[in-house]
Amino acid sequence: MIFFDGEIYENDMCDKLLARFEDRICDTLGNCRLSAKQVMLAAEKISTDIENGAFDDMLSALDVENVSYYKQLILACLSRENLEYRLKTELGDSDGFIGLRTASLRK
Repeated sequence: MIFFDGEIYENDMCDKLLARFEDRICDTLGNCRLSAKQVMLAAEKISTDIENGAFDDMLSALDVENVSYYKQLILACLSRENLEYRLKTELGDSDGFIGLRTASLRK
């Protein structure tokens, strides 16, 4: 199962979807970039939605054992601490964002 561009595809579509990646990546890099703040706020929003059960029906429909484990794994990946660490180690502190706290972003 592959989640791409808001849709779920079967695994046999992998090569066709990968063929579309290069153009999509170039388009994204050429047209606009999200700021670290935008990404952090989006991750915070979706984490809250996940915690409140907004995706429970979709998750329970997946043919996967122990969905709650994967739900917690997703929340860990989207945590502010994890994203700040990845931002710092993978991109450096290019936006001057590291160290800002959630409270200052919720204005």
